[in-house]
Amino acid sequence: MIDLGMLLGGIATFTALASLLVSIKNYTRISEMKSLDLRIKFQESLNDLDLARKGIEDFLEGANNSRIAVMAATGQLTGDAGQIWRKQVDEDKEALQRLLARAPKNVGGYEKFSPSELVSQLIVAHRFIGELEKVREKYQKCLDEDDKWRHTRQAQIGRGPTIGPN
Repeated sequence: MIDLGMLLGGIATFTALASLLVSIKNYTRISEMKSLDLRIKFQESLNDLDLARKGIEDFLEGANNSRIAVMAATGQLTGDAGQIWRKQVDEDKEALQRLLARAPKNVGGYEKFSPSELVSQLIVAHRFIGELEKVREKYQKCLDEDDKWRHTRQAQIGRGPTIGPN
């Protein structure tokens, strides 16, 4: 005859095993979801990096042209300030090329990466985006200064602001 304690012990054992199996299944499912989420975030970061990479060289060239126009208008282009500016732009272009050569490429195949590899790659992608943003911010400040000079100059000669370099 089955004792009540044995019966309850068997039920408890069965319940514990069922709970263990459900927990393992849920853990596996959650891990897969986290991996998928990391892959999505990594893909988004690579897309952001591609967007930042595509426009940065043209942006830098446009900012350089703007500054050269302002320096020419103020008579600084042929002096030391012009030489320093050109040297700095050349150095920044070289540094940008080295940075772009090292930047992660959007080539796919990230399904094979483990979550820790995805996190590492995500950090790398964000670091490159940050570096590109530093370059963009530096030259955006130059563009802003150039635009301010143009507006001031136009006010001095009695004309309203115009679009683009004069």
